[in-house]
Amino acid sequence: DGSGIARAEYSIDGGINWLPINLEDQFGDKQITLEFLPNITEDGDYAIQIRSTDTVGNKISSKEAKFTIDRLPPRIGAVIATMGPIVLNNFNLLVGVDYKFIITVAGGPNKIVGVCGENEFSFNRNPDTGVWSTNVKFGSDIECLLKLTATDGAGNTQIVEKNNIIVNKLGKIENGKITVYWFDAFLNKFVVWDGSSYGQQNPI
Repeated sequence: DGSGIARAEYSIDGGINWLPINLEDQFGDKQITLEFLPNITEDGDYAIQIRSTDTVGNKISSKEAKFTIDRLPPRIGAVIATMGPIVLNNFNLLVGVDYKFIITVAGGPNKIVGVCGENEFSFNRNPDTGVWSTNVKFGSDIECLLKLTATDGAGNTQIVEKNNIIVNKLGKIENGKITVYWFDAFLNKFVVWDGSSYGQQNPI
């Protein structure tokens, strides 16, 4: 750079965050050679970029260089099913209801696919937590074994069968009564909600 290079940084998350590279005694030089150790601790696929800034504030970024860290093959941990904020104790599910399957993994996989009978769903990784999850809704009743396949950037694959899933048809209650309660902080107990103030019947 004609005015001299003042700062160098690198990113491993697509340019969202940048970490500094020590220029040592090259500050202000018109051409520099960089050598640094990226802050990477987990297996996985990465794309690294370099950004340099000159002494008058001009910036330029390099193209991404993609690489894979592969010390361990994929390893799939526990599978958790949730319905909204509720964590389910088992995989006894209902047809037409939205569920989320959450799994923990190691070994840096870049693709995880689950199969249950004729149902197939892909998991997505949360970049902040590293946890993989997918939304699932079954269209018919079925009983199957959840089969998970995890593949990493080096082509290593793990296939496991984890949980027995039972999906039941929705039942129907012919006769029933529902009463809505609310918690009265003054009385420190639950009391019947007065639906009539809102033009609603309670119980119904």
